[in-house]
Order: sequence, then C-alpha cells, then structure tokens
Amino acid sequence: MRPILLLPIGLALSYRFLDRGNPSDLAWLTFLGIAGIGLSNTALYSIPAVIGCSWVAYFTLELFERKERGDLWKQVRRGLLLAIPVVYPIGILVLLALNVIPKPIDLRSFGPRSMPWHEAVDYVIGGPAEYVRDALLMIVVPLIIVRGRDGLFLFSYLCAVWLLCLNPLLAPWWMKNILAYTYFRLVYLLQLPLLCALLAAAGSRLWHPGSLLKDRLPTLVAVLAVVGSFVYGYRGVSIMPRDPKLGIGWKSPREYQLLPANIDFAKAAGRYIAHAKLLAPNWTASCELPLLFPEMKVAAPRLVAHYFSNAGNPDEGILRRQAQAFVEGDHSQNPKRVAMLEPKFRQVIETGRANAVAVPESESQRVLATLKSIDPDWHRVLEAGGLVLMLPGNTEPRG
Repeated sequence: MRPILLLPIGLALSYRFLDRGNPSDLAWLTFLGIAGIGLSNTALYSIPAVIGCSWVAYFTLELFERKERGDLWKQVRRGLLLAIPVVYPIGILVLLALNVIPKPIDLRSFGPRSMPWHEAVDYVIGGPAEYVRDALLMIVVPLIIVRGRDGLFLFSYLCAVWLLCLNPLLAPWWMKNILAYTYFRLVYLLQLPLLCALLAAAGSRLWHPGSLLKDRLPTLVAVLAVVGSFVYGYRGVSIMPRDPKLGIGWKSPREYQLLPANIDFAKAAGRYIAHAKLLAPNWTASCELPLLFPEMKVAAPRLVAHYFSNAGNPDEGILRRQAQAFVEGDHSQNPKRVAMLEPKFRQVIETGRANAVAVPESESQRVLATLKSIDPDWHRVLEAGGLVLMLPGNTEPRG
C-alpha cells in the first residue's frame, strides 16, 4: 500500500509542472518514479498512469477554456517533457515484454488471466453504499468544494482515470498486461483518500463572509451529503473482522504484526527450529516463522510449487506442497486423499528435506504415527500456539 502515498504527490507535481512549467517539478517526478518502483512494482504502471491522466485532464481543460493555438502547443511540449519521468518505469515494462528481464515461467500462482471487471473494482470500493459515497466524493469535492480551475482539473483527472484505466472495455487489455488479480490497484488512481482530505477546504468557505445562497449554502449541503453517505456506508473500522480466538484485532505499537499464536509457538520452539529444516502448515511456515528465524530453512514455503516451477524443477515443488498438505490435513474429510499424500510426506522426511515438523494439534496423532513408522525416535517435543513440534530423537536444541 505504500505506493498509494506517492500517487497524490505525483498528481500534484504533474499539475504544477503543466501549469507553471517548473523544471524542478519534472526532476522530482523523475525521482518519484524511480523511488516508487523501489518501494513496489505497482509503481511500474501506476506512476505513468497518474502522469498520463494528469496531462489528458489538463489538455482537456485547456481545450474547454478555448485557449489560443500557441498555448495548446505549449501544453503539447510540456506533455512531451512528461515522458522523461516515465522513461524508467516504461523502459522496465518494455524489457519485461521483450523478456530481456526474464519473467516467471509459471504464472498460475498469480491467479487467472482474466476476471469480471466489477469484482476487481468492488474489491476496493465495496458495495452499492460505497459506490454512492465515492460518486459523491468525486463530484462534490472537485466541483463544489475545491471549485475553480483546480477543481475542474481534479474532476477532469478523475474522468480520465475512469475513461483510460477503469473502463470496462479496456479492462481485458489491462488484465492481460498487469495480471488480472492486480487490476484492482488501478482503483487507487481515483485518489479517494485525497478527496476526503480536501473536504477540509469547505471550512474556509463556510466561515468566510459571503453570499449565503451562492457560496455557503451549496457548500454546506455538499458537506452534509458526503457525511451522510459516509454514515450510510459505514460498516466498521476495518474490513478485516476481529477474531479474539485467533488474536486478530488491534495491536499496540510494541507488538509484532504477526498472529499471536505463531509468536507463542516461535518463543517456545525457537531453540529447536532456529536452524532446522522445518515442515509446517502453509501460513505459519511461509509468512511468519521465517521472519522471526532468518536462518531457518523452510521445507515448503508459500507458493513453493510456483518457485520450483520457475527454477525448472516443478516436480520438486509439487512434492513439497503435497507433503505440507499431509501435515495440514484434509478438510474435505476424504481419508483417501490423505492416504495418497502420505508417500510424498514420507519421501520428504526420509530424504532429509525436513528434520522438524510442526503440526496442528488436531492432526498431531496421525502425523506422529507416520513419523514413528519411518523412525521410532520421532516424538512430540512441545505444544504451543495450537501447533505441536515433532523432532527425531537425536535432535538437540541450539541456543
């Protein structure tokens, strides 16, 4: 989400350069593009998109204001200069398209090639109530609260985003080039947090002496309409429901941004697994324990099949994922599927790919019985955070 913070900066710098032509703004835009890509690859297309939509919006505004031909050519020249900040991100995209920078061989882990347009947009905006709220923001804030040339530019920019980036007719092209599951990130180009912040501009209009019917009353009605839409669309302070059982909820600044159960397991088992080759459930193994123990080797990290496939060894990735699935258990209550996974689990243990196993408590007896059939010295060491740690008999804890 960090690139979202760069989009308002990109919009402001683009507008100021197009309006004043300051070379320093062009330099800052260039640095913004480079720094944004360093933060996240989302900037490869979001930074060029915000700059491009800004130029389209400003040029459209110049046309509606019926500027002279010389002024229009000046905007064309400034638009060409805006190609400088996007050379770096566009260049990387071209190298990726030409496969000069190698792309992953297997993209199946990133989801389907296409998806319904409304699903991607709904993922960010929400349901009908949120659509009403955001539509009011995109109309009321630029045209009634900000007003003037700045407000018209902002409104033209939003129209350009909908026309060029969030157009359902162009969605298949975008999904083909940036992957369908990342299309939702284009919705952030609408700058909805920025529009919320600009609501504060209504304060000066409401308190400034002026015509009640011409200035203050429309502003007051607009603010009340937006506030009413927020109240109507309010569903809670977070899109993630809190779950006290799992420890999901608000955390203090001193706490890890990890599940408390995994932290409890790490504290209890740290001296055993810090340098081990651990086979554990997918979420625990791939996302959290490696952050706490960087020297630990994870037998089946997240998307393990994808990584081994791109390394040219898809069979190895499938083997490790199937062994991990045996540890996790089968939630379909199909014993035949678990029996099919057992040989894969045995192969991973017998070949030394894993020398420690973390198992959910509900699956511990089944997995331990299989481990003992491989080597009778395998045993339970401890239980913490809903996981049971199992080690062979000759494994000693390391400090």
